[in-house]
Amino acid sequence: MYHWDVDQAPLPRAVCLLLRRADGLILAVSRKGDRTKFGLPGGKVDPGETDEEALVREVREETGLVVINPGLLLSRVCKGETDYLSKAYYAREVSGEIGTSEPIDIQWVAPEILLAGPFGEFNEFLFRHVGIM
Repeated sequence: MYHWDVDQAPLPRAVCLLLRRADGLILAVSRKGDRTKFGLPGGKVDPGETDEEALVREVREETGLVVINPGLLLSRVCKGETDYLSKAYYAREVSGEIGTSEPIDIQWVAPEILLAGPFGEFNEFLFRHVGIM
């Protein structure tokens, strides 16, 4: 039987954070260049960076929050123009205040808002995996 270890995947990697409030709303950031489309905070893993380091860096840059001790929710190979490995994390703890100097908006949104756009299919898979949908 062939087993492919996703942690050794020779693919570009991306990470995102699922941070959900008690009222069910999810922290989202607008896409750069289009403040009407939202996604989960996160981004590409830079060379030499671990996935967790990239998550902490991207979330801090996009939201001002510091993720402490992130936990992996799932990994999935996403197919498209360029295939990539995407990993979704949750935060065991966060510190800091929400805010950023980047040209994006930060909002708490209903999960349905995150089903549109380029990451909608991944978000739906993630939400079903964790029981949001």
